[in-house]
Amino acid sequence: MKTIVFGANDKMYDKGTGIFYDCIHADRPDMEYYCFFPQGKENRDLAIVFSNKVTKFIPACIRKKLYYRCLKHKYLKYPRNEELLFVFSMYKMEDEPYFYNFFFFLKSYYTHAKFVYYSFDVASTWHHLTPEFVKENFDLVLTFDRTDAETYGFEFYEGIYSKIPDMKEKYGKEDLRSDVMFIGADKGKFPILFEIFTYLSDAGKKCDFRLVSVDADTEAYLKSRFPCEPYNKGFRVLYKESTFTINDYCPYYKTLAAIAGCKCMLDVPLGTQNGSTIRLQEAVTYGKKLITNLKETADKPYWCKENFCIFEKVQDINVDFIDSPMAENDYDFSPLKMIAYAQKKLFENEKRTIAAP
Repeated sequence: MKTIVFGANDKMYDKGTGIFYDCIHADRPDMEYYCFFPQGKENRDLAIVFSNKVTKFIPACIRKKLYYRCLKHKYLKYPRNEELLFVFSMYKMEDEPYFYNFFFFLKSYYTHAKFVYYSFDVASTWHHLTPEFVKENFDLVLTFDRTDAETYGFEFYEGIYSKIPDMKEKYGKEDLRSDVMFIGADKGKFPILFEIFTYLSDAGKKCDFRLVSVDADTEAYLKSRFPCEPYNKGFRVLYKESTFTINDYCPYYKTLAAIAGCKCMLDVPLGTQNGSTIRLQEAVTYGKKLITNLKETADKPYWCKENFCIFEKVQDINVDFIDSPMAENDYDFSPLKMIAYAQKKLFENEKRTIAAP
């Protein structure tokens, strides 16, 4: 079965580095990879053609012809009766202005195809997409989060992160050495993150924390209480040997550079979250220690006490853990494994359906 993967957009993952690296570089005739949000003229054309602001004025019969002309050389090059597997998994894909029109046209064109959605965000953070929509319109919904799987009836799948060969040599050129790094969005986590930041810094550790989506009140508080300096499009707090960068967009190659330069990573998932987050998968993949408040980490197949520090209160964090020796861990995440798993589940479901009276 030929698989077509629509992965993370260019803006977020810099032409596919990271999560879907294995798919992009698989060199397999049965697999193709597309960035769902391509850069340049193609994105502008897609956004115009599939935008509701444009298409609502165009009769349906003409709209279909317009869609076909726009997509025929790239996305519609496969025989219509071929059994295809379309895998959608990208950051906030439902925010793209043309997602829904594009998706439903693709489904109507390839009536024999199967459609899979893999979520590496908890459903409570989705912007427009709903659990009901993905359940109704995709043949299989996979999630990294066990709580979402149990709540919405999704299929739980542990993780899909690809290892980038020679990552440290490729991305470790910037001087981003630190003892502990954190990169993520606020989502109400600023208070505990700043408490950890000052706790570790007071203990003599160099922290490199980066947080986006921070509100104006928090910005004002930090600027009134701590030394700060402008930093690209945001600013950063200077505290002892550490820096806490606020509201500066961080492209993924800089995330990789920060990972390459750190001894230990920090992950603070949302309260109900229960699964292998992207930060956790990165730590396992690139041989970094991880401090986390996710107690279920101790039940994972890659768990070992030498590489993970689980805390409930900030004061529980063992600062000596950061510099202690690591244990080897050869656990392997891969989107190729996820695709093989999805195909198996779809065929199993199909057989059960056929066998039913």
